[in-house]
Amino acid sequence: MELYLDTANLEQIKEVAELGIIRGVTTNPSLLAKEDPSVDFKQRILEIHRLVGGHVSVEVISTDKDGMIREAEQIIEWFPEATIKIPMIPQGLAAVKELTKRGIPTNVTLIFSATQAIAAQNAGASYISIFLGRLDDIAYDGIAILNDICEIWDVQG
Repeated sequence: MELYLDTANLEQIKEVAELGIIRGVTTNPSLLAKEDPSVDFKQRILEIHRLVGGHVSVEVISTDKDGMIREAEQIIEWFPEATIKIPMIPQGLAAVKELTKRGIPTNVTLIFSATQAIAAQNAGASYISIFLGRLDDIAYDGIAILNDICEIWDVQG
């Protein structure tokens, strides 16, 4: 199992990365803005990448397929090892399909159900981000949904 830290806080990243227990970091523009609204997005992403020395998932802000693809290509220019976080929306799935054809790894985020996880997988997602905490917050059993997803994938192979 791989663990990823979801933050843009450089101190948290340093602290947890030194423990050697995470595979990488996931982040998004809103987390970056919370840390420092004046921060340069590209520079902060590159700093995070340097600290982790590995995998970083970076989320796009566009909500249309073409915009997501443009942003993904820009992020990949900054560092080719990036994984692009795409929201679980119809346009996002279309973008994932195209990015997968281009060999760009994707992480579909905002997964709240087994059906969404399967849709992301069918679109070609490299990773999925299940929002367990948010599911629990709205009185769903996040762990049960995660177990359902794992069982489905075990059966599918």
